[in-house]
Amino acid sequence: MRKLTILALVAILASCGAPVQQDEFAVKGKVTDYEANMLTLAYQKGEGFVIDTLAVENGRINFKTKADKTAMAMLVAHDKKNSITVAEDIIPSDINIIFIEPGTTLEINIDGNRWPCMTLKGGAINNDLNKLYAVTLPIKRQIFETVKIVYTGSLKEEEKAAKMAEIDVLRGKVNDANIAFVKENPASYAALFTLTNLRSSMATEEFAAAFDALSAENKATELGIQTGELIEQARRSSVGGTAPDFEKKDIAGNTVKLSDFRGKYVYIDFWASWCAPCRASHPQLKEMYAKYQPKGLVLLGIGASDRTEDFLAAIKKDGVTWMQIDNNDNKEQYDLVSLYSVTALPTKFLLDPNGKILVRSAGEGIELDDKLKEIFGE
Repeated sequence: MRKLTILALVAILASCGAPVQQDEFAVKGKVTDYEANMLTLAYQKGEGFVIDTLAVENGRINFKTKADKTAMAMLVAHDKKNSITVAEDIIPSDINIIFIEPGTTLEINIDGNRWPCMTLKGGAINNDLNKLYAVTLPIKRQIFETVKIVYTGSLKEEEKAAKMAEIDVLRGKVNDANIAFVKENPASYAALFTLTNLRSSMATEEFAAAFDALSAENKATELGIQTGELIEQARRSSVGGTAPDFEKKDIAGNTVKLSDFRGKYVYIDFWASWCAPCRASHPQLKEMYAKYQPKGLVLLGIGASDRTEDFLAAIKKDGVTWMQIDNNDNKEQYDLVSLYSVTALPTKFLLDPNGKILVRSAGEGIELDDKLKEIFGE
């Protein structure tokens, strides 16, 4: 009888789970209306990248791993109803960011019908993220549902345009909520992390001001130091600064040194084969090149964040004839994406004959077109 009682006690303790050690991280929680048997957790560990499986059994998650350092991790859902199938393509579901915080247990609550909505509890960073997610994730769910209507519904063109405008408004609300979170939580590491993801939607000095308002402890972290360096680099590639010089080979094997173009206006276009707006701008760039190249304009394309073979194939398919540089060439010495603080594609620069940056534009580059008309005339 005594033996059975001890065994029963052991079983009860086992069901509660062993305490999380200081070099461990655990995830526990409830998952409802979820049509898959797992989620995945992907994160950097040392020099490698780890993908862990979080099994979902009877609507529960019970996961533990070794963790000796705080790390950002991507939580990926695999429930097919939260992705969108368009012809032969799939628009995947949103990925949620959580943090692996050693010595903590993260409790999550997920409703598969409302992904990416979820709640987090456990660990200082994740607790702060939960405050942000309470605002942003329901809006992201609205975006998903609206995108689904656009791609799977039988809408007229004007109805699609109206829905896309709704999506832009919703994305603006997410952006505003992120900015407000950063300003209201200057001592939170979650705020620092959130700020780094706002770089492409904020002007350099606005971004720098938000960073300056963070706590000294945040700025002293590895991410904080990197962000401070990024700001200084961005200032060097902002309007009014001298464009950073570089020397690389173009796709024909010719050496290209930016400073060799002194005395001419230089238009630099950062693009990639997978970037639809980048590719859509090529016909307009062809017209511009034909109009202004005889007047002395240098047009230089930079293949950013691309595989070399895909970059070259896109050049051929689009009939691009102006000078092109693959950023993969000599990237160890001159990483142009980093050197010019490019965080969105396409990003375009117009340099004056002294190498000063006249215009920097992310997107269609209308400001550059206007400036070229001003310089060269119609």
